[in-house]
Amino acid sequence: MRAFAVLACLVAVTACKRGGAGEHACPQVGARFYALAHAQVDADTTLSGPERRGVIGLLAPMRDSLVRACLEDKWAQPARACFVGAADRTAFYACEAGLTAEQRALLAKHASGKR
Repeated sequence: MRAFAVLACLVAVTACKRGGAGEHACPQVGARFYALAHAQVDADTTLSGPERRGVIGLLAPMRDSLVRACLEDKWAQPARACFVGAADRTAFYACEAGLTAEQRALLAKHASGKR
């Protein structure tokens, strides 16, 4: 679960303009992350109540960070579509391969709180 929390830190959202017709916008990427992460926390039977609340409290800031990275680093439509269409957490993180090496490095910076 701790590894998930670290990976989840790589993702978060603030606000974003909608893309063109048929395009997935950055807030949709963040929303998908949030839904998948929340479902995983809900399904984790090893967390105590306080741990669960603590992790859930981190999800919105992580989502916001992910969205901010998407917007500021101008993620391409195919990468955004991959994240939005991810069926599970594994597929979601596999979408990072659609980002450039620079975007992946910047995402890691966003997750660490550095810019």
